[in-house]
Amino acid sequence: HPQLGTIDIFADVQLPEGDVYEGISPMFLPDDTVVATVSNPERGSMMVKYNWEGDEVSSSPAMGWNGWRHQLFYNDFGTADDPLPMLADLRGPHAKKFLQFYDISFAPIWAMRAKINPYSTQEAGSRVVDTNLSGDLNGDGIAEAVVPTEFRDHIAGVQLQDRGDGTIAAEEVWRMELPGPLTSNVAAAATSDGTTGIAMGAAAGKTFRLWVPLLDDDPSSGGAVNTNTPPPPVETEAPATEAPVTDEPTSAPKTSAPTRAPTTAPPTKSPTTAQPTPNPTKGPTPAPTAKPTDAPVSAAEMAMAMELEMQEQFEEFESG
Repeated sequence: HPQLGTIDIFADVQLPEGDVYEGISPMFLPDDTVVATVSNPERGSMMVKYNWEGDEVSSSPAMGWNGWRHQLFYNDFGTADDPLPMLADLRGPHAKKFLQFYDISFAPIWAMRAKINPYSTQEAGSRVVDTNLSGDLNGDGIAEAVVPTEFRDHIAGVQLQDRGDGTIAAEEVWRMELPGPLTSNVAAAATSDGTTGIAMGAAAGKTFRLWVPLLDDDPSSGGAVNTNTPPPPVETEAPATEAPVTDEPTSAPKTSAPTRAPTTAPPTKSPTTAQPTPNPTKGPTPAPTAKPTDAPVSAAEMAMAMELEMQEQFEEFESG
């Protein structure tokens, strides 16, 4: 109530003994729910969705204690005709390094629809964790998940591809080279009129690199983005130091990842330094068969579903 200078408290959520909130801020979603990361030394971390009354509606599977979970962003990664609203996280930035996409309309356990690796959103021990964003940076009308590569010396854009057979695959569609390992946050800004796309910047050491949309050379266009003919890709090699992911688990860092609302942006031209690269390890995830619901679930239902899902995902995680 800004006129009165007061704030109403709708609900308090008391976590069970041994649980803590891992993120430094919750993520508010368009359906008036909130997502927070809950961590436990025995089961690891999971992302939990609450309604405004403080009831736990649904959650991701717990990932086991093999590295921390970086809650990233929620966005629509599809098209107007085929929307794909997903919540993304980075599972084990120092271990398996999986970028994962969840359909959070399922309850009590979300359905993971796609994953791809290796990507890393944080250097071990660093307080720099705002290293990711989501938006349509290449101007094709489909949003990307924008994250650093395994050794954080490139910034990559990952899109979801609906294969038409009930499965969705994550594909890296561009990556841009940094002058060294990322040492700053990754920031982006779009013009207020939505005509000239998105600019993005990041730093490596003392060097700041800025990428801007490629504008049309035709003066009559008023500088609008030319979405008809893409520029030729810059032929540069992917980093030679990229290596297979490791199975070695690591302990959770002292600092945690911020969360934020989804970033949406108008179609733009690909930044001039973008180039295609061979796809990293990936695999489509079969479409789930569970029925979506937003109703609160009982503790017994949650425990049973969690146990089954944890076992399946643990086996998948260990097998790569």
